[in-house]
Amino acid sequence: MTELYVLLPLIFGCYLLIIKVVLPMVRGHVAPNQGYGFRTPLTLSDERIWYPANRIAGRLMLGSSLIGIVVSIALCVVLWGQDLVLIAALCGVLLTAAIVPVLPAKIATNRIAAGLKSEQEQTDKERA
Repeated sequence: MTELYVLLPLIFGCYLLIIKVVLPMVRGHVAPNQGYGFRTPLTLSDERIWYPANRIAGRLMLGSSLIGIVVSIALCVVLWGQDLVLIAALCGVLLTAAIVPVLPAKIATNRIAAGLKSEQEQTDKERA
């Protein structure tokens, strides 16, 4: 039981940290850089990809964190007294909330880049 009193604030603190980190991304306040944001070769290659991709990734992380908090609270209610099961479940939910948004953000980034490429090709055709 003592482990839970240490682990619960740590888990919920991780969610709060994720939320604090992604809010500037959602607002478009994170400039392209090598240390913070949704960094892929594609996002780092063009600011027109960076900002919308980071807004989308930030929203996905924010949503998954909020869902993770709700699921974690529900798990605490349902599994209270089963310490090892609860600890494993909470850690699993936290990892899932952190990892799941990556694939949809990557897909969205590729779509943004394809849209920009299509616009550029259209512009090049009009100029020719």
